[in-house]
Amino acid sequence: MRHGTFAPLAGAMAVAALALPAAAPAATINPDRPCARYVPTLGQPTWQAIGTGFTPSQVVTVRADDQLVGSAAADATGALALPALAPSLKSANTNEQTFTLNASDAAGLAATPSQLRVVRLTVDLPDQARPRSRVLYRAYGFAAGTGVYLHVRRGGQTRGRFSLGKAKGDCGKTSKRMRYMPLSRYRTGTYEYWFSQSRRYSTQTRIYGVKITIFRRIRSSSASAATVASTLGARVTPISK
Repeated sequence: MRHGTFAPLAGAMAVAALALPAAAPAATINPDRPCARYVPTLGQPTWQAIGTGFTPSQVVTVRADDQLVGSAAADATGALALPALAPSLKSANTNEQTFTLNASDAAGLAATPSQLRVVRLTVDLPDQARPRSRVLYRAYGFAAGTGVYLHVRRGGQTRGRFSLGKAKGDCGKTSKRMRYMPLSRYRTGTYEYWFSQSRRYSTQTRIYGVKITIFRRIRSSSASAATVASTLGARVTPISK
């Protein structure tokens, strides 16, 4: 008997639920790739912000944490495909960072936040070392699945080419331990290290560059400084494309 008393109530609730209007889908904002490249000297979009559910034809502003990365009007369906700038990484010592991606339109509609992973396009190596010492080269932000090459140049000529291996993963990383100056023969002065994903060097395919300066250091070999000895050192300086 008790079961009989609940059946009409359940039916009434079902009818009431059917009569309620459907909830509007929430606006969304997402990056078009798992890892966006940050190129400090580029100043151009390197990824797209993909949005849905915004107010049709209203301007949508997109931010990564507190940094503006772009704005554009949504289309007639409320969708958005915005070429966006990669946000600046917050530390010069950080080559990867995850940001919170937010977006809102001029009508006040805000999207559900998402995550934006960013990698700095760079090659890390020690600021200073002996030319013959073996150091770790770490490349970030290159195209995954393709080899990364170091072209050592001086006087407008390529003196040697060395492979760092293939870039891997969403953020295009690879690493290799090599001599700080990988050439078998070299002299004091400045060399250019250009990194690219082409086996052959050209100004069109080079991606990232630094200068390596080989210098001679004079050191005392005794407490009286009556005898001196010289050793070679090397230091790196970033250069722009």
